[in-house]
Amino acid sequence: MLIMGHEVQDLDFLDADVLEKVEAAGEKVVNECKKAGKAKKESEGVRIQCKAIAEFIDELFGKGTAEKLIKNGSNLFTCINVYGEVVSEIEKNKAEQNKKFDSIFDKYSIARIKRE
Repeated sequence: MLIMGHEVQDLDFLDADVLEKVEAAGEKVVNECKKAGKAKKESEGVRIQCKAIAEFIDELFGKGTAEKLIKNGSNLFTCINVYGEVVSEIEKNKAEQNKKFDSIFDKYSIARIKRE
């Protein structure tokens, strides 16, 4: 999978363990970003959100990946752009894997076997 010009580990979105990891990491980002809105200082809120995004990336692709992808780890615009690209690539890869699965499933479905 290519993110921000860097090759990262491919994920198998037909594996329940992988999906669970993605879901948990995504929920954590959402929860941390909600907390950031309650921060006393705006700078603190930005750091909370950037940290949550970096942890999301490292959780999915391995420690140190966020540092490679996010050049300025304290700039919220940069962090959100990287996060957006990661999520977009995840959705694209999920769709491709599901399409392959559907193709294989259709090929070997019981109804088709009975017709032949």
